[in-house]
Amino acid sequence: ELRLQAAVGMPAEIRRRMQPLPLAGVVGMPADAMNIRLYHGKQIAGLVNPDVYAELGIHTIVSARMFREEELLGLLVLYLTEAGRELEQDELALLRGIADQSAQLIINARLVSQLNEHVAFLTQLQELSQALHATGDPDQLIRLIFDAIQTLFGVDLGMISLVNREKGVIEGRMAFGFPPGIVADTVRRLYSQPNPDEDLLSVVVRTGEPLLREDACQSNAHGPTTEKYNIRGPSLQIPLRSQGNVIGVLGIM
Repeated sequence: ELRLQAAVGMPAEIRRRMQPLPLAGVVGMPADAMNIRLYHGKQIAGLVNPDVYAELGIHTIVSARMFREEELLGLLVLYLTEAGRELEQDELALLRGIADQSAQLIINARLVSQLNEHVAFLTQLQELSQALHATGDPDQLIRLIFDAIQTLFGVDLGMISLVNREKGVIEGRMAFGFPPGIVADTVRRLYSQPNPDEDLLSVVVRTGEPLLREDACQSNAHGPTTEKYNIRGPSLQIPLRSQGNVIGVLGIM
């Protein structure tokens, strides 16, 4: 359903009485070439909230759906109280342009919100990774990291692997969503220079840069774990740092 979010020139008491519009009706609403629908006179009586429209003396309703990449984001509506008032084509075109711009602003606001969430998460991750290096109970902090990424990203699979400098490897430490045994099987040799045998985890530790791959199995071709457990799909590997050094890798899918 679509609920009223903002209005100009409509009393607050009237806004509170406005009932939501059925989403299916708005999506299937017949419209002209500019995706605009006009309602006049008796047509208004058949809409949602006819008592409100009658009380306000509305003679014409002009609705412009707001789409962005085929997703319905909302409805921009003009209520005309002047009898016989008709909008000219240039006015309808202006309304269409405003609706399109509003749809883009909604998308931009969503992106900014998501970006702020991701920045907050990465800041938290940085703080947790520093604590992970110093704490006597790293498993508890790893669980906190897993809770954060599941809440924020809604991912199904995650693993944290930690660097063991003495052995020259990075080893799986804890995971969620993966088959049993995968943590113990995750042991990768570290390299100080690019090497043909270097796998994804080793690259992230060496470069200190996150890596995104479309297929985890292909991106980890030199490490047998993803092939053994038939793990497919995009993967993101994020380095965990403490005091400027990479101490581990967070992998999510």
